Amino acid sequence: MEVIESRRLDAILNAASSFSLFLKGVHQETATRQLVEEMQKSPRNVWLVLQKTVELSQKKIDLQYQHPWDTALTIYMWALSLVNLEVAGIAAAFVEEADNCWWAKKLAYNILFEKDRKNSIFTKLKFEKMKAKQEPYKQNRAIERIIYSFKTYSLDNSQKTALRQVSVEGSDKTGWSRENLQTSHELVAAK
Repeated sequence: MEVIESRRLDAILNAASSFSLFLKGVHQETATRQLVEEMQKSPRNVWLVLQKTVELSQKKIDLQYQHPWDTALTIYMWALSLVNLEVAGIAAAFVEEADNCWWAKKLAYNILFEKDRKNSIFTKLKFEKMKAKQEPYKQNRAIERIIYSFKTYSLDNSQKTALRQVSVEGSDKTGWSRENLQTSHELVAAK
């Protein structure tokens, strides 16, 4: 993850003149291909990347400048979308709220649009998060409503438990906390 968050990789990829060229550069990087391979080997790695994406998207930044982890957030979401589109949808919902992102928001919108077309759980998650944004204590109930409204959705019990675990009362602005994301990926890895 150090290479993906490095200034060197950020500078190389930000030289792209379009989103398609940027994604082509992401695909050609050895570090990104290794990340995808590691995530395919272990579900625990998927949850670690999700945790890192949420953590970076919520960091305080200087609003006068581009988000310092815009490129890293984009790479993490891109890798998640190749391995598990549903988890990428969760990451995209958080990245969409991050300030001063360019590439990451473009990819987040693409992921969420794809999800929106399918009327998936993550479109509803985004809507419920917006409704509960002013009152973080409502976040837990919002996630419960989403999980139970999609009875045919392909979440297994450990993933439902993980979603419940990461939603906590009194955490940061989104209602999700780093410690509970850690717990959630440990639960999934144990299965």
